[in-house]
Amino acid sequence: MGLFDFTKIYLFSEVSAVVTYNGQPVAGAEVTRTVQFPPNKVFSKTTTTTDAQGRFHFDALVGHSLLAKFSLGQPLVLQQLHIRYHDKEYLAWDLVKSNLRSEGEFSADPEGEFSDGTVTKIPVLTCELTSEPRDIKVWIGNSLLKTICTW
Repeated sequence: MGLFDFTKIYLFSEVSAVVTYNGQPVAGAEVTRTVQFPPNKVFSKTTTTTDAQGRFHFDALVGHSLLAKFSLGQPLVLQQLHIRYHDKEYLAWDLVKSNLRSEGEFSADPEGEFSDGTVTKIPVLTCELTSEPRDIKVWIGNSLLKTICTW
């Protein structure tokens, strides 16, 4: 345990996904993760490319802030994943995370029903580019996750 671990804040948990188009893996798609914290200030923008099997991975985005960690207000972290494929951009993930916990993104099943409230790790996602974005209620902060991904 590090000296400043008590100031650690988790802005976007680790995420792995497979990008598909009509059910087939998409190689070479550009995936950009954007995090705004506090809102309207880009904290991080990271880009990767899908491999031959359509997979991509981002490690958890962790920061340190004593003020944010012990603030009385509710934090708001805007998380987005954009996928660029054949000169078209797809919004794959859009969520306002309202906590700073590790793996605290959501607690909802893929049908959008409330879970029992336990915080779950973001599972491996499948992001189908031909899917229409849908809204899923998330338990933490009663937010909506807009996504083309399933798990």
